[in-house]
This record gives sequence, C-alpha cells and structure tokens, in this order.
Amino acid sequence: MHMIAYEVLEKGHAFEQKGDYEAAYKCYKQAAEAGNPVAAYMLGNLYYYGRYGCAEKINAAKPVMMPWESFDEVSQKMPDYQQAFKWYEKSAEAGYVYAMNNLGIMYHFGQGIAQNDEKAKEYLLLCAQAGFEQSIGALQDFYGIEV
Repeated sequence: MHMIAYEVLEKGHAFEQKGDYEAAYKCYKQAAEAGNPVAAYMLGNLYYYGRYGCAEKINAAKPVMMPWESFDEVSQKMPDYQQAFKWYEKSAEAGYVYAMNNLGIMYHFGQGIAQNDEKAKEYLLLCAQAGFEQSIGALQDFYGIEV
C-alpha cells in the first residue's frame, strides 16, 4: 500500500470525525481504490450506519447493532446494507479482520445479502481463530460456539 493511500485514509478519518461524510467518502474511496483495505472497510461503515449515499429515514427502526456498537443519533439516513457489504467484502478479501467480522454479522442477520448461517460462521470463526474478541462473542451469542 502506498503512503499516499494511508495519508488520504487519515484525512478521511478526520473529515468523518467532524461529521463531513461527503469529504470522508471521497478520501476513503480514493484510498480504497489505491488498495487500502482499511479505507474499504471505512466506506462500508459509512453505508452501514447511514452516513453516506443513503435514503432519508421515514420513521425507520435503528439498524441491528451489536452490544459493543452505538447508534449515531445524528444520522438521518437509512443504512445501505448492499453497498456496505460490497465494501466490507473488498476489505475482507485483503484479510482485514474487522471487515470479515462485519461480513459474518451481515450474513447472520441477512443484511445486504441473503441470510446464511454457514457463511456467517465461516467468517466469524476465521476472525475468532485470529483472536478477534467481537467474533468470539458473536459465535457464542448467535450459535453457542465456544472458541
């Protein structure tokens, strides 16, 4: 990965922290297209949490959240799970464990993809075997699997 992609990723993160999701999106997309898996993951998050490119909410329920996550009350958009899945998948293909965990969660709940417990377990087990605590907890909570 090029240093420029890392610098652009950092700029995107700074924009996101300020609530400028449009500018964050542009930076993350540039870095992701340069091969940065973290940037692809961050793009997925923008879509998953309804911070970019999503339809306005109309008395909508909050997205399904894991216990360690918090809902951004500022977001007035619906999640776009299909776009989130697409970017998480790109990140996961590069081995980024956070993205692999999120794909496991999305397969479990059928968010942006058909619900598939086998695929969910596959992703969550890969992460759990790498010591990723969130995946270990998800496997226990969803399937009663101790790792």
